[in-house]
Amino acid sequence: MRVVSIVYDLIPITHPHTVVESLVTAFEYWLARQMRYADRVVCISKSMADVVGEYFQKRLQSTEMTRSIPVSSFYLGCDLDFVDDLNAVQEKILSLEKVKSPIFLMVGTIEPRKKHRDVLGAFERLWAQGVEARLVIVGGRDWMSGELLAEIAGHAEAERRLFLIRDASDSDLQWLYERAAALIMASEVEGFGLPIVEAKRAGLPVICSNIPVFAEIAAGEAEFFRLGNVDDLVRAILKRLASCGECATTSRGWISWRESARQLLDAVRAVPL
Repeated sequence: MRVVSIVYDLIPITHPHTVVESLVTAFEYWLARQMRYADRVVCISKSMADVVGEYFQKRLQSTEMTRSIPVSSFYLGCDLDFVDDLNAVQEKILSLEKVKSPIFLMVGTIEPRKKHRDVLGAFERLWAQGVEARLVIVGGRDWMSGELLAEIAGHAEAERRLFLIRDASDSDLQWLYERAAALIMASEVEGFGLPIVEAKRAGLPVICSNIPVFAEIAAGEAEFFRLGNVDDLVRAILKRLASCGECATTSRGWISWRESARQLLDAVRAVPL
């Protein structure tokens, strides 16, 4: 028997300030077992494979274990499996089309490392300048973000230029990807960045922070801004607004979930018996 583990990220280790303390302890315990029992580790991006490989090498050198653990990678797919043309998009989302101002979209869990507060701050500056753009945040799960959620709920622009969608279906999400002006990913750290490739498949432009994994999966196809720099994010949004309507968006290729599964199986089969 051979054991192959998938590691999505090392966020509880590399960025412990972004997660609850109990997760750090549990994750360290789990990783210690991977170093003892895994014959190979597969990560969801080359960038994360580099981080995990370096971490395992340093940890193994500090222990009495003399084993080596190969680390490889595969990519996640981007097709939205549960899009159903017969499943009506919810009315709250459909009503966004009644106003013609551009929509900027955020998709993912609502948590500190996603930097929603930076993005909201950028739009507050734009709104103060009279820019008519809307921010739509889609996120079904959240943690360590109670104050932010309360601020959004009570914001002067709530349900006017600021929207929070907690129960989006794949059909809802596809509708938004096809009609937004851009997806914004402002994350401090990610193992991959699934909304980026979902947006690419829909032909939606992407604005994202300049972290290594985003450079890997969105190189040449995104507008990057300096992580944590709200001024630079405002610049990137204004640049996208200036180009709205210049050309039609076109779908860009990315692998399907079936192809993703094949990549993973290839990585598993590479382990010698």
